[in-house]
Amino acid sequence: MSNMLISGDSYSIKDIFSGNYKIVVPDMQREYCWSYTFSDINNKSLVENFISDIIQNLNDEDLQMGLLYGYESPKDDIQLCDGQQRLTTLYILIGVLCRNLKEGDLQNALRNILISDFELHHDDREPRLQYAIRESTLFFLRDLVYYYFLRKEHVVEEGRNGIKKEFWYFDEYNLDPSIKNILKAIDIIEGLLKGIEIETLADRVTSCIRFLYFDMMNRNHGEEQFVVLNTTGKPLTVTDNLKPKFLGGLDNKINLTDKGNKTAQKYYSDLWEEWEHFFFVNRPKEHQTADDGLSEFFRWIYIVEQSNISDSLSSNKEYYNPAQKALLFSPFDLFELNVSGNLFNLLDLIQSYYKTLQQIVENEIVKKRFLFKKDRLSQIACFEFLPLFAYVQLFEITPNERRFIRVMKFFHSRAKIENVSKASITTTIEAIKIVKLLKARSNSDIISLIDCNEEVNSTILSEVEIFKFKVYKNNIDLRTDFEHAFWMAEGMQCCNGDIEYLFEVLDIDIKSENYKLDLARITKLINLLENSIIKQNDLMRRAMLCFGDYSGWHGSTPSLDANRYTLGNRPEYYKTIVQDKSNIERRNVVIRFLKELFSLSIIDEKNISNKYEEIIKLQTFEELDSSRKIAFKELIINSELITFMSDKLFSESSEGEKIYALRNTKVTGSDSYRQIV
Repeated sequence: MSNMLISGDSYSIKDIFSGNYKIVVPDMQREYCWSYTFSDINNKSLVENFISDIIQNLNDEDLQMGLLYGYESPKDDIQLCDGQQRLTTLYILIGVLCRNLKEGDLQNALRNILISDFELHHDDREPRLQYAIRESTLFFLRDLVYYYFLRKEHVVEEGRNGIKKEFWYFDEYNLDPSIKNILKAIDIIEGLLKGIEIETLADRVTSCIRFLYFDMMNRNHGEEQFVVLNTTGKPLTVTDNLKPKFLGGLDNKINLTDKGNKTAQKYYSDLWEEWEHFFFVNRPKEHQTADDGLSEFFRWIYIVEQSNISDSLSSNKEYYNPAQKALLFSPFDLFELNVSGNLFNLLDLIQSYYKTLQQIVENEIVKKRFLFKKDRLSQIACFEFLPLFAYVQLFEITPNERRFIRVMKFFHSRAKIENVSKASITTTIEAIKIVKLLKARSNSDIISLIDCNEEVNSTILSEVEIFKFKVYKNNIDLRTDFEHAFWMAEGMQCCNGDIEYLFEVLDIDIKSENYKLDLARITKLINLLENSIIKQNDLMRRAMLCFGDYSGWHGSTPSLDANRYTLGNRPEYYKTIVQDKSNIERRNVVIRFLKELFSLSIIDEKNISNKYEEIIKLQTFEELDSSRKIAFKELIINSELITFMSDKLFSESSEGEKIYALRNTKVTGSDSYRQIV
């Protein structure tokens, strides 16, 4: 073979450990750890899973073990940047196999993997696998290979117990974590080989296990790549390592003119490295590698591709479809997307989504809210983001175009609706289906949904949304202005995505077919909200009480044997009132109040404050037939009393006869409450 490993080529284990080569685990690597690292899937050690996978796949023509990253320095010493855990485990397996084989050609082949003939007969007896992390590991491996793997007559007892009794095993080795894991691995492997045909396994391991080698050229590049690729002990096995499953079976001999005259293996390996580099460069500070980002990217692709227009969805976990399961962070198989059976098509699909992601990054709002996060996106975050991801992918538009902004605003406002967020395991998939429905109709404009509203989930495309879309459609010249107004209202804390009650304030019937609205009135109402509910104060609360009881239950106050209620100390409180159609009377208090304010010819803080004073002054306080109404009268006329209520809370005794103004949530003494009635 060549004097050096060639980047991009595939090598067997006996090719890698041959000639004058030594594989060096450099000081930048972590300890060998697979023996005491357990899989989340079956709670078995990664050594056991890895070796079991090899044994179970003995009949495969080739066992692809993934990629090895390294560089040669000095000559014949391959400094390993990635692949240490796999290669060390295989090295131990080969040592155990060699120890259990009879003398002959096969044992000689395994021995040559463990140590070269030159070193075997040299005083240093350096094995082919070198641990430069610490000297104790280096010395231990040297003696382990020579005295245990190759000269079994020197050990009376098998396994780590026997090894620890040998003259060459020193007490300081007990403090070395890599040695501890190597000893445990020997016990695990020897246990797994019982009842196995050793000769067949040894032949398969030496001839059929293969790695793709990529040359990092030098230490600086190698260290960077190590950080990108290094995992924290996750298994990289025959069955669950995506990279070798994708790249290992690709042709590496024929150059393809449509792939830059590269081989298929080289072309797609380069793409994969580009993906990893992208997620490494953009990783959050909590992540040291690109793994989580790339895995999340694959999950997005899987969910989008598995969300089909014709699919029916269930809210019963037992009947979730593949997209819903992946949305719940369940394991998924990206190869399920390869319906054509052509691996090139699947890799090209991933590359197309990668290009889409590169475009989406240009939208700073989307980037800040959804991309490169510490944790995977929640279901409701996926509801907002994945339709955008699919939209750019399907329509190939830039994420700063007005069409994209419209889709982004639509899903952002709908995500705030309680019925949408609570059912996000289904509404997220429905949201993706909406974008695919647009594509099926070859219409990228979100308002085209009004022509197929029966095919769209009504929780997402509500009557209000349909009405808004029809307003846009029937006011083409003013569409941008109407959009700006509605988006501004939806973003206000007192609406939070739902502006249905604003149409009631304006006496607009959304079920009518009158779509020629007065934009000036809508703008006036938004201005009113900004100067009233958004800037809510005690004067406003007193004026609103003149229209009725708008309080809401807030808990209990045991020390007063009373229930606690709130008059709201944030704009969001009034949103909960107007969106709660189970209490129409309370809801109408806010709507009538806003209608009264809307009668002002000029909307500004001064006029609104004067209007509050006028409302309070004209209050007649008729039918004070309950303790609560009497208390409300006191709150309306006594400004000092409602100021005392710093959290705007009051309590009502269990029998309903006594009302207390509360300074705070907790009653800590007589100065923390006042009896009103």
